[in-house]
Amino acid sequence: MERIVNDLLGQFEHGRISRRQLVQMLALGMTAAAAPPLAVAEPAPPRGFKAVAVNHISFEVADYARTRDFYADLLGMQVSGDDGRQCYLKFGQDSFLIARNAHEPAKAPLVDHLCYTIEDWDKGAVEAELRRRGLGAGDAVVAISASGHTPFVLSCLDTAHAVGARTIAVTCDPHSPLAEAAEIAIVTETGAEVIAGSTRMKAGLAQKMVLHLLSTTVMVRLGYVKGNLMTHLVPGSEKLRERAIRIIESTTELDAEQAARLLDEHGGSVATALASLEKHTAR
Repeated sequence: MERIVNDLLGQFEHGRISRRQLVQMLALGMTAAAAPPLAVAEPAPPRGFKAVAVNHISFEVADYARTRDFYADLLGMQVSGDDGRQCYLKFGQDSFLIARNAHEPAKAPLVDHLCYTIEDWDKGAVEAELRRRGLGAGDAVVAISASGHTPFVLSCLDTAHAVGARTIAVTCDPHSPLAEAAEIAIVTETGAEVIAGSTRMKAGLAQKMVLHLLSTTVMVRLGYVKGNLMTHLVPGSEKLRERAIRIIESTTELDAEQAARLLDEHGGSVATALASLEKHTAR
């Protein structure tokens, strides 16, 4: 369905089909998509969540204003969030389109992502789970969503606000509900993916880099790093044990054998071993 919508919009943008033809073809496509499947076999039970409807479609166009006016005038969609670069076009009860100007001149509209409505979504279950895990006023919730519209993530922020926890958003859309709901929004505007809807490519990579920076900064602020050495690592493998020994060597005057003995005496904890040595030296 995504490919068909993308192709029809491209033909319209290039003047190959009229508005009437576009509307007729979209109506036929939606009718076909909504038709029940032929009862030839018992479907396999769904795994995880079950998508029951398209919540929204986000796409980039050469001229978002032209797209906005087309849908608003011809199909009666309600326009909101219009900031001169993108807008939201609502239709039905909970469905909408997001039209935005392309970062680079595009020959045809590019579908950025699709978001689906999940069956039997239980916001209360999310809140109960977070409270069970002990979320409180002294915590911070980092909410991650490329589109910034993921219901689960938004529900987590609602719970965080309710208990007084700090909130941080990591998203790719500065105008999304997630960016607006969080106290701090870290936005990586990566644009449309090379393969439409594949957010693990540019968006996922950018968000992963942000998380690396956050986790590293937290480790430094907590005192888990000395210089550029990770002194609180857990030597759970031979490779990490060797690294732990080298850290002790490089921060003391001990050789490898002495460092290994000190590490074993303190249960493999580099931080404890170094602290004991500093305490002994201070005497």
